[in-house]
Amino acid sequence: MWMLLAIVAPEIVLTYAAGQWSTARHPLNDFHKAGYQQWTIRMAFFADMGGFVLEYPETDVDEIWDKSKQDRFARLVTTFQVGYTILYAIGRAC
Repeated sequence: MWMLLAIVAPEIVLTYAAGQWSTARHPLNDFHKAGYQQWTIRMAFFADMGGFVLEYPETDVDEIWDKSKQDRFARLVTTFQVGYTILYAIGRAC
């Protein structure tokens, strides 16, 4: 798929590769500033792909809910908007 895409639209592949390089480069600079000079761009790409697994911290639902930016009113408004959009689309189709 990527080869076909590279033949048809090489700028898309180049843009995707540049985005991956950028997302790997920023943490690399941060690690170097923090004193981890052995950190390489290869390690940054590996981390960006999800290659490192961190241990899960001890937490509970209340702690996560405390940090959540979602509240019941926002959820109600969003549910209403989604429902209205679905009903509007069905009405237009009919």
